[in-house]
Amino acid sequence: MTVVHELDLTAPFPRGHTTLVEASAGTGKTFTIAGLAVRHVAETGDPLSSMLLVTFTRAATAELRSRVRAGLVAAERHLAQPAPGEPVDDPVLAALDAGDEHERSVRHGRVALAVAEFDTASISTIHGFCSQVRAAMGVLSAESADAVPTESEAALIRQVCADLYFGLLTGPADEPPLGDVKLDALVERVTRARTLVDCEIESSATEGPGPAVAAFVRRAVALVDDRLQSQGQVSFDSLVRSVRDGLRNRPGLVPELRQRYRIAMIDEFQDTDPVQWEIFRTVFHEPAADGSRPTLVLVGDPKQAIYSFRGGDVYTYLAARAHARPRALGTNQRSDRPVVEALNALGADQTFGEAAIAYHPVAVAARNDGRHATVGGNPAAGLEVRVHGGPGDKQASAETVRRDIASDLAAVVAVRLGDTRLPDPVTGEERAAEPRDFAVLVGSSSHARGVVAALRRVGIPTVLRLRDDVADSAARDQWRTLLHALDRPASTDRAAAAALTWFVGWTPERVAAAVDDPDGDAAAELVRLQLDLAAWGDRLTGQGLAALLGDLRRDGSLVERLLAGPDGERSLTDLEHLAELIQAEAGGPGRGLTAGSALAVLDSLGGTPDDELAADAAQRRIDSDADAVQVMTIHGAKGLEFPFVLLPTLWAGGNRVKAGTPLTYYDAARDVRVVDLSNGYVRPGNKTATGVRSLKGAKDAVKETLRQNCGDQHRLTYVALTRAVHQTVVWWADHGRSGSGLTGLARLLFGG
Repeated sequence: MTVVHELDLTAPFPRGHTTLVEASAGTGKTFTIAGLAVRHVAETGDPLSSMLLVTFTRAATAELRSRVRAGLVAAERHLAQPAPGEPVDDPVLAALDAGDEHERSVRHGRVALAVAEFDTASISTIHGFCSQVRAAMGVLSAESADAVPTESEAALIRQVCADLYFGLLTGPADEPPLGDVKLDALVERVTRARTLVDCEIESSATEGPGPAVAAFVRRAVALVDDRLQSQGQVSFDSLVRSVRDGLRNRPGLVPELRQRYRIAMIDEFQDTDPVQWEIFRTVFHEPAADGSRPTLVLVGDPKQAIYSFRGGDVYTYLAARAHARPRALGTNQRSDRPVVEALNALGADQTFGEAAIAYHPVAVAARNDGRHATVGGNPAAGLEVRVHGGPGDKQASAETVRRDIASDLAAVVAVRLGDTRLPDPVTGEERAAEPRDFAVLVGSSSHARGVVAALRRVGIPTVLRLRDDVADSAARDQWRTLLHALDRPASTDRAAAAALTWFVGWTPERVAAAVDDPDGDAAAELVRLQLDLAAWGDRLTGQGLAALLGDLRRDGSLVERLLAGPDGERSLTDLEHLAELIQAEAGGPGRGLTAGSALAVLDSLGGTPDDELAADAAQRRIDSDADAVQVMTIHGAKGLEFPFVLLPTLWAGGNRVKAGTPLTYYDAARDVRVVDLSNGYVRPGNKTATGVRSLKGAKDAVKETLRQNCGDQHRLTYVALTRAVHQTVVWWADHGRSGSGLTGLARLLFGG
């Protein structure tokens, strides 16, 4: 068994090869990436612009950018002082103290310059990086460098499927029959195939309509790309694929990219797909002719690979791990000792979907070792398991079990609010638990509302945090109208529209007077507004969108005007959130952001039904610090932490422990993701043991899909169980029809 050493942030920096840092939940992944970035800048003298940091969502990009900047500022302040007599606790600062005063002085100058030039930092999403590479490719890219990323392919996919479908109905009689497969089912299968980039679309069953459906889906997938290209658009997936193909066809671009980027760090690497990894492997991993290569740091946790439904491929992670120098983060920085020890006990000798994804015990951070909450005056158990019904009680319906558990959960929270105390995260002093300290994580949004109703019935304030896209909010229209005017402030029509926004606050009557009477006072005010708009545009380009919004908040009556309305706090939060997302996607708070480019980014924001991960960034934030229990999905909680976590749905596997339709799985023998369209088209009654209708020849595909789906569910269980700081409460019910025996919770509780 290979021994994986823990990454030491005070040790010599890993350069000139690929390092994979496996970071279990709560072990300080973002802190580590930011620390490595600070050390690289301070120790190498490479400019900040020569470092590439990539993560998967705009929200994560904004957080990483903030952490790196804070780390650089802290390092600059530390190095500006004489070397301390004793080693400091921060491992990054301790590493920077190594050497004599001259070396510290040199490092201080480098870090100070990086702080001043922070706007040049390349911290972006994968799609942002690929957009830069595509621009460098120019005419050699399959898509035009000016192609606009489309926000959603849904409408185009339906149109393509409809055209092909009705063409088959009215075409030659010798076309392969689709049987009774409906248009909606075809749209679903094409959408799935588009999400899994470069997948094999096939039918392992040789009878029935499966082969004809597979042929249909292949044609539709190709036609969607053709129509995107003809319309001057590019989807996010086709953008990545075009960069991959461009690097294959133009190997001379690789040295250019290596000259620009001396080091690259890829966050959340467990969610990388094969096409994305080929890009990073080609540019940063494979040796040049002289044997040299840049520094590549991959950071991820295969136990948290829960996005296979949108293309995340843990098998890509495992393949890359075999060609990298492994390191680990083995100290939990989040949780109390009872929480860590409970999970270490449950996870001992467990794997999560694949034998290579094993649980490794983690240590407790020294600062958290003696910390704990109390329940009824006693130290809180790290994990509490509450059992519904007696052993083998499978008679009640799943809906009844869910309702009973929701009522029990509400009772648990009510009791905890009365007898629980915890250390305040800021002052460290003990305080009484409040509703905001509790988070309820559910497997799907359909199970959330029953929990909310149960909590509210007993008078506990609750907020439901399901997908609510800030890109669909009224704030987006306000920003769009303002940016439209900033792009052409001389336009009277655009200025008049901007006058009606939250930012300016004119009444319709005032705008009408300005437009109808060119010589009146209102018209003169509109001219002054146009001058203001021109100045705001200059401020945007010179200092960034956050600076502009700060000016508008300070100089005008924006805040007062918004807070006077019923949803003012909500609206103000949305304005700030959108400004952050635009800046993050555009490459930071940077000088040079024009109104036109900001408008293009704004129009590309938002999630799509088939791109849940990208939509996480646009999830609306809670508009106030309201004292309420939070209810959200486990997917939505990934990366977050809460004092107390309640898990009422892990006992039921649901669709996540079924093979599903279509069959999708990774084929190790061929090293490819497969979409198998065999199942779902047979006579009633012909079913497999998994409950999935199947045709002859598809048995192996059904079995492998089921196995891999269960692996996803087991990893989702790990994510849920690692969110708590002080205590996790989980419910178990033995209910065969829910697939409870195949769940990750069953595996952890009962072994096997």
